Amino acid sequence: NHSLKFSTCMRFNDKRVPAAEWKAFAGYAFVLPMVAWVKENNSCFIEINFPNSLKKNLDNKAEFIMALEGFLNLSSGFSPLKAAFTFENHFDMPSRDIWNTTIDKCLDHLTESSLDKVVLARKRILNLSNFNPVSYFQKLSSQSENSFLFFIKLNDGQAFFSLSPELLFHKVGTNITLDSLAGTRKRGTTAQEDQLLERELKSS
Repeated sequence: NHSLKFSTCMRFNDKRVPAAEWKAFAGYAFVLPMVAWVKENNSCFIEINFPNSLKKNLDNKAEFIMALEGFLNLSSGFSPLKAAFTFENHFDMPSRDIWNTTIDKCLDHLTESSLDKVVLARKRILNLSNFNPVSYFQKLSSQSENSFLFFIKLNDGQAFFSLSPELLFHKVGTNITLDSLAGTRKRGTTAQEDQLLERELKSS
């Protein structure tokens, strides 16, 4: 009795033309994996989402499972990360000068307008050698027990993987659990003010 595992994502701003690396996502993506590896406490198991066409035909279902076992090659396991990857150069977008100028402009806007928060981001592009994304993801998984991980292959030569401490949502039946880790509040000048600000944040 385990909940169904799937991934969904939407663009923050669907009015802008996406960068080249995000075009495969279009405006949104919904991924229902055929196979999900699940670890809960000290137990590991595999979840398989069978196509509806196989549920009532036991012969076809058996053939599907045998083919899947061969495809996953469960007896041999994953190959280890053979060599550390390297990169010879990288470049940032925007450049450091433009980035610093943008920060100064945002600070001016925060002072002169009603804005409360600005989130900036930079893109770093690396030209890698000896890089196997699946092997690297496997290595990260073994070192990130308290994170939520996903790996999505969009098409040949393009994949997206992430490690996040935040659970977007968890649904079991009609119950939904959310994590919200990004809330912040300034410190008070006294212990009583600290407690008041803490209560305001938690009830926000």
